[in-house]
Amino acid sequence: SALAFGCNNLAFVRDVDYPSGTVVQPGENFNKTWKVMNNGTCDWLYQYSLEFLSANYPEGGSYKLQRVVTVNNWAEISVNLDARKNPGTYTSYWRMSDGAGHMFGATLAASYVVNQP
Repeated sequence: SALAFGCNNLAFVRDVDYPSGTVVQPGENFNKTWKVMNNGTCDWLYQYSLEFLSANYPEGGSYKLQRVVTVNNWAEISVNLDARKNPGTYTSYWRMSDGAGHMFGATLAASYVVNQP
């Protein structure tokens, strides 16, 4: 509940794909998907979005939910990423927003590894 904002909250359930440490090809485009649960006391609405927080490389953007997720139900949410071209481990962090700029819930991480070609 410490991560809630008003009646909104989000619990991380699991990585659907690309778990932390997944090796990808330089420049590869992929969708990172998480399974999350609405553990707040109000529904998530169409204008809610997954917002970029930070990364150890340039990233950004937001992704609209575009559906209603009712209380105590789960959803799969995704971001589209382009792997960096240089070898290394890259991580970005994301949080849900209520459409008015109030972020809530668990911070979601997308972490991947680019090996030497």
